[in-house]
Amino acid sequence: MAKVQHLSAEVIAGFHGVIDFYYWRGQPVCRAWPKVAKQPNSPTQLASREAFRACRADLRDMEESVRVLWPRDFFGHRQAWLDYYTGMYLRFVKLHGVRPPVVQRIVITAL
Repeated sequence: MAKVQHLSAEVIAGFHGVIDFYYWRGQPVCRAWPKVAKQPNSPTQLASREAFRACRADLRDMEESVRVLWPRDFFGHRQAWLDYYTGMYLRFVKLHGVRPPVVQRIVITAL
């Protein structure tokens, strides 16, 4: 990753397919364009990819009242809530071999 002073549409278009430009923490940066692997994926890579896909599907299907609690309760941590959630999910799949149970609904009542 290299820091960039200024990003313009002309620069980005000129290096399309060679250099990947994006913003990281508000700072424009660039890196080599990602390359597709020439050898076929291993069974472990395919399993990891499927677990990640399942993680995103479960997150998308999670009820909104549950999903909004994650960023609110995770404020002040070094890691982003989405990275933490994904890491926990993938560790669970690796350890148990199945998708973790997903909280579908939370009802908050006054005590």
